[in-house]
Amino acid sequence: LCSACMIYLFRMLNEERVRLMTRMAIFEKNEGVEMAAFANFDRKDYIGSRRLIAFVLGTIIYALVAGVVLILMLFNLMIDVNHGSIVTTLMVIGVTYVLFMTVYLSWVYLHSSKRYSQENRKIESYKRGLSLLEKLYEKEERETAPSKHSVAAATKTEDI
Repeated sequence: LCSACMIYLFRMLNEERVRLMTRMAIFEKNEGVEMAAFANFDRKDYIGSRRLIAFVLGTIIYALVAGVVLILMLFNLMIDVNHGSIVTTLMVIGVTYVLFMTVYLSWVYLHSSKRYSQENRKIESYKRGLSLLEKLYEKEERETAPSKHSVAAATKTEDI
């Protein structure tokens, strides 16, 4: 290639590389922290950790709500407390807890699965950008490295 063509080619490579690096830096700035959190988990571990947290929080929230409802019911039933009403109330609380947790944990599973897929697509896009950037650097190194013929000619002229 002629020297003008080489200069033009290098400028084009540099511009493309700078554009790519800028786009990746903006992505890292906006998505970097969140992306790092997702990159450390595989799908099963991420969803499992979200469901575990949801189970603990759901149980605490349900216990608080059920406790308030139970206290209000006991104030209303103070006059008419019998063994049957307490057993019935505890059974209703148990059944509604199981239903609530089933629905809530199913929702958490679907939401976490969708979110993991979205974030994983972003991570894969970022990795493709890194791979492309690496290829651009390699291409530039190959084209800027002196050829074997020119190195041999340069050493012969130095020997003279």
